[in-house]
Amino acid sequence: MKLGNEAISVDIEMLFRGLAEFFKNAFHFREGTRPIDVAVSAEKGRLVIEICESKSAVPSSPATWGCEPLVSTRRSGFGMGLFYARQVIAIHGGEVAATFDPAAERLTTHLSLPLVAR
Repeated sequence: MKLGNEAISVDIEMLFRGLAEFFKNAFHFREGTRPIDVAVSAEKGRLVIEICESKSAVPSSPATWGCEPLVSTRRSGFGMGLFYARQVIAIHGGEVAATFDPAAERLTTHLSLPLVAR
């Protein structure tokens, strides 16, 4: 991806660990062989990553997933993975939003990070 005169300022190891958590969850909770699509773009001074999953249903509102530590919809989960990932994105000035469209059977996780001029 070419950003032109833009760059992203991050702690790369921390950011990769945080981003990996979103991808691990997508694959862990994948329904059969339903696709997981990822799109990356630069929009309005932000690096945008969208993870789109085909899902028939979700156990609770995805907007709240990972907002509190030690809260999990998974029986054996501790609720720390997405909490950590959200904190990493926030520390880097980013934002996380997740929505589920039941009619389209689509879960979309929208991650954005600020770009800076070089």
